[in-house]
Amino acid sequence: MKRFLLVVVVISLLIPALMSQVTYLNDDEYKKLSKNERNAYWQELEAEMENLHQRKADAIAKNQADQKRIEELNAELQNLKREYAETRSRIMATLGLSEADMAAIKQKIDYFNSTVSQWNNMSDKQIWEYKKSIRELISEYKDYRNS
Repeated sequence: MKRFLLVVVVISLLIPALMSQVTYLNDDEYKKLSKNERNAYWQELEAEMENLHQRKADAIAKNQADQKRIEELNAELQNLKREYAETRSRIMATLGLSEADMAAIKQKIDYFNSTVSQWNNMSDKQIWEYKKSIRELISEYKDYRNS
Protein backbone atom coordinates (compact mmCIF):
# COMPACT_ATOMS: atom_id res chain seq x y z
CA MET A 1 0.00 0.00 0.00
CA LYS A 2 2.84 2.38 0.82
CA ARG A 3 4.44 1.80 -2.57
CA PHE A 4 1.15 2.48 -4.29
CA LEU A 5 0.76 5.72 -2.33
CA LEU A 6 4.33 6.66 -3.16
CA VAL A 7 3.73 6.05 -6.87
CA VAL A 8 0.53 8.10 -6.73
CA VAL A 9 2.34 10.96 -4.97
CA VAL A 10 5.21 10.90 -7.48
CA ILE A 11 2.83 10.86 -10.41
CA SER A 12 0.77 13.63 -8.85
CA LEU A 13 3.97 15.68 -8.52
CA LEU A 14 5.30 15.00 -12.00
CA ILE A 15 2.15 15.54 -14.01
CA PRO A 16 1.38 19.03 -12.67
CA ALA A 17 5.05 20.02 -12.88
CA LEU A 18 5.17 18.96 -16.51
CA MET A 19 1.87 20.61 -17.35
CA SER A 20 2.55 23.68 -15.16
CA GLN A 21 -0.90 23.53 -13.72
CA VAL A 22 -1.65 23.29 -10.05
CA THR A 23 -4.96 22.33 -8.60
CA TYR A 24 -5.58 24.71 -5.76
CA LEU A 25 -7.48 23.25 -2.87
CA ASN A 26 -10.00 25.03 -0.71
CA ASP A 27 -9.91 24.78 3.09
CA ASP A 28 -12.17 21.76 3.29
CA GLU A 29 -10.23 19.84 0.64
CA TYR A 30 -6.91 20.72 2.28
CA LYS A 31 -8.12 19.54 5.72
CA LYS A 32 -9.02 16.15 4.26
CA LEU A 33 -5.45 15.51 3.07
CA SER A 34 -3.13 13.22 4.98
CA LYS A 35 0.27 14.46 6.12
CA ASN A 36 2.04 12.93 3.12
CA GLU A 37 -0.53 14.37 0.74
CA ARG A 38 -0.12 17.80 2.36
CA ASN A 39 3.66 17.60 1.95
CA ALA A 40 3.21 16.57 -1.67
CA TYR A 41 0.71 19.39 -2.18
CA TRP A 42 3.15 21.93 -0.71
CA GLN A 43 5.97 20.60 -2.86
CA GLU A 44 3.71 20.96 -5.87
CA LEU A 45 2.88 24.53 -4.89
CA GLU A 46 6.54 25.36 -4.32
CA ALA A 47 7.48 23.88 -7.69
CA GLU A 48 4.75 25.90 -9.37
CA MET A 49 5.90 29.04 -7.54
CA GLU A 50 9.46 28.45 -8.71
CA ASN A 51 8.20 27.88 -12.24
CA LEU A 52 6.19 31.10 -12.11
CA HIS A 53 9.17 33.05 -10.78
CA GLN A 54 11.31 31.71 -13.61
CA ARG A 55 8.65 32.59 -16.18
CA LYS A 56 8.41 36.09 -14.67
CA ALA A 57 12.20 36.53 -14.83
CA ASP A 58 12.21 35.33 -18.44
CA ALA A 59 9.36 37.67 -19.33
CA ILE A 60 11.10 40.63 -17.67
CA ALA A 61 14.33 39.86 -19.53
CA LYS A 62 12.47 39.53 -22.84
CA ASN A 63 10.58 42.75 -22.16
CA GLN A 64 13.83 44.60 -21.45
CA ALA A 65 15.38 43.25 -24.64
CA ASP A 66 12.27 44.22 -26.60
CA GLN A 67 12.29 47.72 -25.05
CA LYS A 68 15.94 48.13 -26.03
CA ARG A 69 15.13 47.00 -29.58
CA ILE A 70 12.20 49.45 -29.71
CA GLU A 71 14.53 52.28 -28.68
CA GLU A 72 17.01 51.25 -31.39
CA LEU A 73 14.25 51.13 -34.00
CA ASN A 74 12.89 54.52 -32.88
CA ALA A 75 16.36 56.04 -33.25
CA GLU A 76 16.66 54.46 -36.69
CA LEU A 77 13.19 55.74 -37.60
CA GLN A 78 14.14 59.27 -36.57
CA ASN A 79 17.24 59.09 -38.78
CA LEU A 80 15.14 57.82 -41.68
CA LYS A 81 12.55 60.57 -41.19
CA ARG A 82 15.31 63.19 -41.19
CA GLU A 83 16.85 61.65 -44.32
CA TYR A 84 13.41 61.53 -45.99
CA ALA A 85 12.77 65.20 -45.18
CA GLU A 86 16.15 66.20 -46.58
CA THR A 87 15.65 64.16 -49.76
CA ARG A 88 12.10 65.50 -50.23
CA SER A 89 13.34 69.07 -49.76
CA ARG A 90 16.06 68.56 -52.38
CA ILE A 91 13.56 67.07 -54.85
CA MET A 92 11.08 69.87 -54.29
CA ALA A 93 13.84 72.48 -54.67
CA THR A 94 14.99 70.81 -57.89
CA LEU A 95 11.43 70.84 -59.24
CA GLY A 96 10.82 74.35 -57.95
CA LEU A 97 7.75 73.33 -55.96
CA SER A 98 6.49 74.56 -52.63
CA GLU A 99 4.46 72.64 -50.05
CA ALA A 100 1.35 74.45 -51.29
CA ASP A 101 2.11 73.30 -54.83
CA MET A 102 2.49 69.70 -53.61
CA ALA A 103 -0.80 69.92 -51.71
CA ALA A 104 -2.56 71.22 -54.82
CA ILE A 105 -1.09 68.40 -56.92
CA LYS A 106 -2.17 65.80 -54.38
CA GLN A 107 -5.67 67.31 -54.26
CA LYS A 108 -5.94 67.18 -58.06
CA ILE A 109 -4.73 63.55 -58.15
CA ASP A 110 -7.27 62.65 -55.45
CA TYR A 111 -9.98 64.33 -57.55
CA PHE A 112 -9.08 62.24 -60.61
CA ASN A 113 -8.85 59.03 -58.57
CA SER A 114 -12.18 59.55 -56.82
CA THR A 115 -13.95 60.31 -60.11
CA VAL A 116 -12.54 57.19 -61.74
CA SER A 117 -13.46 55.13 -58.66
CA GLN A 118 -17.06 56.31 -58.99
CA TRP A 119 -17.09 55.20 -62.61
CA ASN A 120 -15.76 51.76 -61.65
CA ASN A 121 -19.01 51.15 -59.78
CA MET A 122 -21.19 52.04 -62.76
CA SER A 123 -22.75 49.66 -65.24
CA ASP A 124 -21.82 49.81 -68.91
CA LYS A 125 -25.06 51.61 -69.68
CA GLN A 126 -24.35 54.27 -67.07
CA ILE A 127 -20.81 54.74 -68.38
CA TRP A 128 -22.22 55.18 -71.88
CA GLU A 129 -24.54 57.88 -70.55
CA TYR A 130 -21.57 59.63 -68.87
CA LYS A 131 -19.27 59.35 -71.91
CA LYS A 132 -19.21 63.12 -72.41
CA SER A 133 -18.08 63.78 -68.85
CA ILE A 134 -15.57 60.92 -69.13
CA ARG A 135 -14.09 62.45 -72.26
CA GLU A 136 -13.96 65.83 -70.53
CA LEU A 137 -12.15 64.34 -67.55
CA ILE A 138 -9.67 62.56 -69.82
CA SER A 139 -9.02 65.80 -71.65
CA GLU A 140 -8.69 67.68 -68.35
CA TYR A 141 -6.26 65.01 -67.11
CA LYS A 142 -4.12 65.23 -70.28
CA ASP A 143 -4.02 69.02 -70.04
CA TYR A 144 -3.04 68.77 -66.38
CA ARG A 145 -0.25 66.26 -67.13
CA ASN A 146 1.13 68.51 -69.85
CA SER A 147 1.18 71.55 -67.57
